[in-house]
Amino acid sequence: HLINLVVVGNEALAKWWGGEFADSLEAAVDRVHAALQGLGFQARATTVLQFSIVANSFPPAAAELSHSVEFLKKGLLAKLQARGAPLLLNLYPYLAWRAAGGNVSLLY
Repeated sequence: HLINLVVVGNEALAKWWGGEFADSLEAAVDRVHAALQGLGFQARATTVLQFSIVANSFPPAAAELSHSVEFLKKGLLAKLQARGAPLLLNLYPYLAWRAAGGNVSLLY
């Protein structure tokens, strides 16, 4: 299949949006997913969030979501999991490197 994944929004829960999309993100992903299925596409709908939703990122295997996005677990994340769709995160390694004064361990 040519299209496997459709991303709805970009960092919709980021603080610069002021929570404007927090209540509508799940519904938007659901509607796009339903539209894709209704048209016969096997593509899955998901979204991409900002990396700041990760509360602990080191070591990477210990990463967990911030308490500020706990509401995602029962709704959006459960639906993505049931559909076999990933939750995507935007990572900006340059910003982490810069914030650490250029001293980021290769273990990271």
